[in-house]
Amino acid sequence: MGEGLQDLALRRAGEGALQVANEMRAAARTRSWLRRLFALTSIEEKSWRAGAEGERLVGAQLAHLVRLYPGWRVLHGIPVGSAGADIDHLVIGPGGVFSITTRHHPQGRVQVKGDVVLVNGQRVSYVRNSRFEAAYASRLLSAAVGFPVQARALAVTVGADLVVAGQPEGLTFCDRRRVVDLLRKAPTILSPSQIMQLYAVARHPDTWSADVRIPSPRPPVDQARSPLS
Repeated sequence: MGEGLQDLALRRAGEGALQVANEMRAAARTRSWLRRLFALTSIEEKSWRAGAEGERLVGAQLAHLVRLYPGWRVLHGIPVGSAGADIDHLVIGPGGVFSITTRHHPQGRVQVKGDVVLVNGQRVSYVRNSRFEAAYASRLLSAAVGFPVQARALAVTVGADLVVAGQPEGLTFCDRRRVVDLLRKAPTILSPSQIMQLYAVARHPDTWSADVRIPSPRPPVDQARSPLS
């Protein structure tokens, strides 16, 4: 790694979302006299903390995958553009490359029917965001290694009742308790040398330095306000 660049393999699951929540709390304290604004910030902070916890729980499942099944590698918090967004988890293994987004909705209900996703009855933009992140990973990894890489998009729900009437094209929704089985059962498409080559470039920040035009990141619990424990 170049001087001042952090090896992305050192990032922990949920680290980025937790940092945002902590920054919000610090900022709220400095303007606590604005009671109304403080209350709004508090709600958003809770959303980011819930998102961080969801990422941590999915990260624990992925750590289980790495421990038990040879050849799998996992990175967390892959930067996307310059607005502070990231790919929650990037998984590289015999079954290919997977761009994983965590969706934490404690005691909530997530309904999926093609491109339509409802959280507690409210439509959310999860499909568009997951597809974008997978396409972004595919493009930059392909450029870095010199052979075509097609990252598959996964949206992993945490704490929610997930009902899938039909998966969206190019994206798979699953509960966090199923993610390890889904990954390890994927047909083998990458050799051990390709896995190591992809992991080596994916953990380097320069691989992800291309700027893209995307919205500023939303709280991980998105617009649909699910119950927070």
